[in-house]
Amino acid sequence: MFLTIRWRRLPQLVRLLILHGTIGFGIAALFMARFLVVDPGDARHLLLGSAGHWWPALVLWFFLGLTFGSVQMGVAVRLLADRPPPPGGGHRARILRLELVPIPITRSRRGWQAFKAPPDFSAACQTFSTSAVECGASASRFSRR
Repeated sequence: MFLTIRWRRLPQLVRLLILHGTIGFGIAALFMARFLVVDPGDARHLLLGSAGHWWPALVLWFFLGLTFGSVQMGVAVRLLADRPPPPGGGHRARILRLELVPIPITRSRRGWQAFKAPPDFSAACQTFSTSAVECGASASRFSRR
């Protein structure tokens, strides 16, 4: 009874961490029991019989408990996060409606073409371009080969 009164006096987050740490050590005990029953690579004989006592198995259980308990506490704390409340009030964002725009396509002997270069493209390019290299590169895109 005295333990339950002291347990209830602890802050809620501390109780959560102790509880999930204990769950992690319980999972480590189940893992260790399964490990000793399955005995992969004669590990049970190595842990329980090579040193003449059982404390290597106890040390392995303790460190597995630290690992599983830490993971369990981390998952519990991470799951405490509240979802952000939905935005309230204000104006809703307008829904953009995309419209299809027809593109004129012509057919020539070489195939379909989406656009044609203007006949005086090289003169216009030299007027607005800063270098002849840019003009030659862009003019070659539109020239017929």
